[in-house]
Amino acid sequence: MAIPSDRLRDIPYFTVRIEPDDWIKPESSAPLDGSGGVRVKVPWGMSVKETTPGNFLFTAKARHGLLPEHPDLIRFVVSLLNSRDT
Repeated sequence: MAIPSDRLRDIPYFTVRIEPDDWIKPESSAPLDGSGGVRVKVPWGMSVKETTPGNFLFTAKARHGLLPEHPDLIRFVVSLLNSRDT
């Protein structure tokens, strides 16, 4: 069940996953109920798709351990952080 952000609950959260993932098994366990609550615009050309509200699949070829260094994922995380302001 999704609980939208409001003035009492103002901390949106999101998940970003990859498939296949060499760390998280099963990959389907990564999405979290209640994610999102704010509109997120996926930057044009980004290898990301929203599979359920607030849960995103990063489709660029990447390994889990190197995700924090992937330039496209960094750009997407910045857009998530900015989503509250737009």
